[in-house]
Amino acid sequence: GRSVGVDVAGGAGRKCALTVYVGSSGCLSGHIRGFAPKTHNVAVYPLPSGAGTEFPRGIVLGADGNVWIATNGSNQGIVKMTTTGTMTLFPYPGGVGPLATGADGNVWFADGSGNVGNITPSGLITVFAGACNPQSLVNGQDGNLYFVSQSGSQCGQFIGRVTTSGTITQFAISAPLTHFAQ
Repeated sequence: GRSVGVDVAGGAGRKCALTVYVGSSGCLSGHIRGFAPKTHNVAVYPLPSGAGTEFPRGIVLGADGNVWIATNGSNQGIVKMTTTGTMTLFPYPGGVGPLATGADGNVWFADGSGNVGNITPSGLITVFAGACNPQSLVNGQDGNLYFVSQSGSQCGQFIGRVTTSGTITQFAISAPLTHFAQ
């Protein structure tokens, strides 16, 4: 299995940690675990039926207050988990990668086919072609999103910028980069 996590705000200013553990085996494979650090309480939620449970590729707190999880595997897509624990799978056929919350309020993602896209809080997916092996999608202070190309990709190394209208610009770099820090 593999775990990824995000801190979310709980009621009355409390912090909660949400951990996604998914895998093809184990007692918690295909589940989301929520953990409250002060009380040590753990809540376990099964991923929706049909969600790819082998490889979580990202988790992010959306501008809408919901938690969004990228799942890959047999049935890949993006899962929205509401504050009440209700989950909805939005299927996506391209192997969803890292997630980031955009300045436009949408959740943005990179996929395994060299595209960048977004999903609205209601689940409408829009895809923008023109990126080559995007990795480590992050927010920029200027309201745009940024990514690096995968090391050794056929397009070379570059930093990519994506506007919230979907315009992709690539900037060549000479030093190898593989990940941005948030």
